[in-house]
Amino acid sequence: MNKIYIGIGGVCGLLTSFFLYYYLNNELYHSKQHNLLYRVSSVSVLFVSVLFAIIAAKKLNGNRISFMRCMFTGFVISLISGLVNFGFFTGIYFAKPEILNKAEQVSISQYLSMPENKDKSEKELRDVKRQIHSQFTPGGSLLPTVFASFATCMIAAIFISAFVYTRSYPQ
Repeated sequence: MNKIYIGIGGVCGLLTSFFLYYYLNNELYHSKQHNLLYRVSSVSVLFVSVLFAIIAAKKLNGNRISFMRCMFTGFVISLISGLVNFGFFTGIYFAKPEILNKAEQVSISQYLSMPENKDKSEKELRDVKRQIHSQFTPGGSLLPTVFASFATCMIAAIFISAFVYTRSYPQ
């Protein structure tokens, strides 16, 4: 069972990491359509990974699975996928920091171009720039990456378990 979790969670993390690298390397963050496509593809990979993991866990348990096992499967897949994605992001951060610097500059310029941010003080702008910069560091990306993976996988596990888990009926 652990091999299934590690295998499916690792493949899911690698696929979402590939999407992240492609998204950053090709500077697709300029377009709202590409942002949406990146988010939808990442969520789809997580959803399908949880589906395959729950089905595999059910097959290994003699075609029976409880609701809690479905939830645990979603949790483990999210944890492994989030950690693989975080490790890949850390690798990008150290190997190709210029990719992240471009994305950070675009984020800052988009923030500054908003009309409601024109009359902010210099101190507020420095704080916002520091917050944006922290999102493009490994420490700042760990919590959002793992949380997004966790939330997506748990929601997927709830939906999938409604159709897959084995109900016990009184006799």
